[in-house]
Amino acid sequence: MVMHDTIFYWSHRFMHWRPVFPYFHRGHHRFVTPMPWAIYAFQPLEAVTQSLGILLIVLFLPLHPLALLLFLG
Repeated sequence: MVMHDTIFYWSHRFMHWRPVFPYFHRGHHRFVTPMPWAIYAFQPLEAVTQSLGILLIVLFLPLHPLALLLFLG
């Protein structure tokens, strides 16, 4: 969890960097209605960036498939 949170934090900070913000993260911030579905308002590059964190964890930290499924679920 600590590794995932660290990777998520830094990738999120990267997406707020002015040169990449319009391409990675602006779509998320255009969703102004506060509701649970707002978490699913993201652009394709943001989804790829966030999924790279899980990929890095799986590559460097062997996980049982069930543990990974529970983590992602």
